[in-house]
Amino acid sequence: MTKILIILLSTLLILSCVNKDKSSSYSSKKGKHNKNKNIPIKIIKIKTIVPHNIIKIRSYNSILKPKKDIFLVAQSSGIITTLSFDMGTTVKKGQLLAVIDTSLKKIDLDLKKVIKEEAQHQLKYVKSLLEKDKILLKKNIINQETFDASKNRVILAGFAFKKASIAYNIAKNNYDKSFVYAPFDGIITTRNKQKGDIVTIGTPIGRIIDNKNFEAIIGVTWEDLLVIKSYNKNNKIEVISPDKTKCDASIIGISESTEPITKLYPIKLTISNCDLINETQVKIKIPLKEYKNAFEIKRDILKLEDNNYYLFLLENNKAIKTKVKLLNDNNNGNMIISIKSNKKEYKIIKDGHIGLKNNQTVKIMENK
Repeated sequence: MTKILIILLSTLLILSCVNKDKSSSYSSKKGKHNKNKNIPIKIIKIKTIVPHNIIKIRSYNSILKPKKDIFLVAQSSGIITTLSFDMGTTVKKGQLLAVIDTSLKKIDLDLKKVIKEEAQHQLKYVKSLLEKDKILLKKNIINQETFDASKNRVILAGFAFKKASIAYNIAKNNYDKSFVYAPFDGIITTRNKQKGDIVTIGTPIGRIIDNKNFEAIIGVTWEDLLVIKSYNKNNKIEVISPDKTKCDASIIGISESTEPITKLYPIKLTISNCDLINETQVKIKIPLKEYKNAFEIKRDILKLEDNNYYLFLLENNKAIKTKVKLLNDNNNGNMIISIKSNKKEYKIIKDGHIGLKNNQTVKIMENK
């Protein structure tokens, strides 16, 4: 009996040791498996970007003013007999716009013309007589006294012709002032008088502007002024009006001193081939700098670490941590960067990048 008990106890002890070894072996294998387990696959969204040249543009608000803007005024007094324009009429240089009663001026002009022609004819006649008297004097047919009298008649006729010419020119000038012509190509913005109205010298009849060529003044900071002076010599400046009309502009003057109130530096621009009707508030876009082989991305895609910016690129289904160079911070949620590489395009991880690790396996989220 004692032997049987000893055998049973020995058997239970052996079984206990075997189970303990198995349990220890399973626990060791499980710990090893947890230690070597890969980082979980992360679902991400990507954006393919292509390096290109980015031009930094600064926008300024300004008011375009026509280079030429004048009032059409009466140069003589009388009744308006002809008025051939209205507000909004497009006119050409030299086009007749208005006529102020010319009846009396025409009569006076015709009379002065006759007097001038008579004086001219008389001068021509006495000159011919003088030439004949020169011949007669040489042949001693007439004496010196008679010849001198002939010379005096020429002088008096010359004075008479000059006087008649001046009177005619005055009459013609008065007559010509009865006509109002367009001084340049433009558009009529105002009509002050109607046909039949009585006007005096200096009375405004209308207003005309050059609706193709304008000027504008903007104020810039010292920093922008330095960039504009060094960079924007031949670059295109774009002007955009409220109705989306686009015009080209160029700088014609830069001030080296600031305005007392704004403390900004005035820059004067000329705008050509811009079909506008009147003074217009516009947005002027001036290129300040060009970044070559760059990208513009959202600020939150970048990460800052040890004073360096980086992002994650997708390569072979893995997130590759890549250092980038910050070129410009636009302060509008976007940043301009460049990547030191010669690739034609990059796949940037733009969503799901939070918590990513370098070389982590990723899966692209399908767009639904």
